[in-house]
Amino acid sequence: MTEKICVRCGKIFKSYFYETMCYKCQTEKNLEDIKESILSGEATSTNCESDVICPWCGEVIEGDCETSEFYEDGTHVFSCPECDKEFTLSTSVSYAYSTERELPSYVLREREIVRQERLKQQVTVESIERG
Repeated sequence: MTEKICVRCGKIFKSYFYETMCYKCQTEKNLEDIKESILSGEATSTNCESDVICPWCGEVIEGDCETSEFYEDGTHVFSCPECDKEFTLSTSVSYAYSTERELPSYVLREREIVRQERLKQQVTVESIERG
């Protein structure tokens, strides 16, 4: 990787030999190209991993927690908040997992409390048995 100057914003970024724009500018350019393609009639659908784009007006539709269609697998009828036209939104939800050997501190604290309570109960039972 080498350092280059983004041809769009002028910021320095780390690049492979073929890149001419920083990640942010390249992403913006890709969205602009998709919108232009939709508005010209060349494209009637989109296939993006990170953005929902209206296939009528080309606007990126922001999701929020109240928009269940963004978070449920399947095919949904969705209405664009910009142009009010309906389109089909297909979603495929996936999850990523990571693991660590070290347990969270709250788990260790809870286990220690339970261990101490059991120890107290055991001492109490033994003292009762001794009479």
